[in-house]
Amino acid sequence: MVELVISRCKYWHYDENLLTSSVIIVFHNEGWSTLMRTVHSVIKRTPRKYLAEIVMIDDYSNKEHLKSRLDNYVKQWNGLVKVFRNERREGLIQARSIGAQKAKVGQVLIYLDAHCEVGINWYAPLIAPIAKDRTACTVPLIDVIDGNNYHIIPQGGGDEDGYARGAWDWSMLWKRVPLTKREKDIRKTKTEPYRSPAMAGGLFAIERDFFFELGLYDPGLQIWGGENFEISYKIWQCGGKLLFTPCSRVGHIYRLHGWQGNPPPVYVGSSPTLVVEVWWDEYKDYFYASRPETKALAYGDISELKKFREDHNCKSFKWFMEEIAYDIPAHYPLPPKNVDWGEVSTASFLFYMWNSFIIGNQLYSTTHDV
Repeated sequence: MVELVISRCKYWHYDENLLTSSVIIVFHNEGWSTLMRTVHSVIKRTPRKYLAEIVMIDDYSNKEHLKSRLDNYVKQWNGLVKVFRNERREGLIQARSIGAQKAKVGQVLIYLDAHCEVGINWYAPLIAPIAKDRTACTVPLIDVIDGNNYHIIPQGGGDEDGYARGAWDWSMLWKRVPLTKREKDIRKTKTEPYRSPAMAGGLFAIERDFFFELGLYDPGLQIWGGENFEISYKIWQCGGKLLFTPCSRVGHIYRLHGWQGNPPPVYVGSSPTLVVEVWWDEYKDYFYASRPETKALAYGDISELKKFREDHNCKSFKWFMEEIAYDIPAHYPLPPKNVDWGEVSTASFLFYMWNSFIIGNQLYSTTHDV
């Protein structure tokens, strides 16, 4: 069924005058073959009149092949591919914001992970919705590239057509839920873009000016994690929309078994509570109910972020949950809120157990013959 739906994409006709794009690729100690596979696929499968530049942000790599060898290799494209190097490890999130500042040419910013392969005719379906509505942020459907043999496997899960909306549970872990009847009824065909409450975060397109109006990524988010939810909430609550585009396909290599990732530098600190404190309003209690250990974590000064919400008349999280993310509680029910917070000491625990023992004996003696 998935292959049948994909085959219907060839019947779409797009405007010949689409917006131009800067493709931004952030990497840190990426393997040569995966990094170059990403770059080559973008150049090969993107109409040249729309591809303004490829901006590569080297987030303080120390691998030898990512130094002079990379600089010399990209010269073959005569300035189309540009390499910028951070003077210290900034992390994926802030490096993407740096990429937005370095990208000066394209009308749209397209973010890709450094281990991807864009599909044939990936560009037009991704950009066309933005041409109609500058506040639309679009996400390709992300297929799986097997890291062992580089075979591409269509995205699985979701509904009968392989479509899913981005979601989360109340501990803020990424989830995917099937497309609802309400979303299906909005569309005329199965290959039209559809609304999603959240995105995975690594691959998306957004108009450059609109991204700057949103303030790029929250500067308190660093390295990796939580940024996909933060930008999703910000888009929806502050006047934009987030659309998944079935006819734009991009393959992605996921971590192989045993790979733990690159450790963050010691000077970087980031807290998952920052996102919920800024965007979840009263719903943050459900997060703390699911992850009580995060209640004591510092998340920094969020006064400027709160002011941003006020200045931009951003909607409440309650509105977002009722109008956009209405289906998530059906899959991940709201947990009961915590009643009390505090630390249980050994003495208080023993006192509690002794009282329970005494009360239990008293109840037993009043209901049974001794």
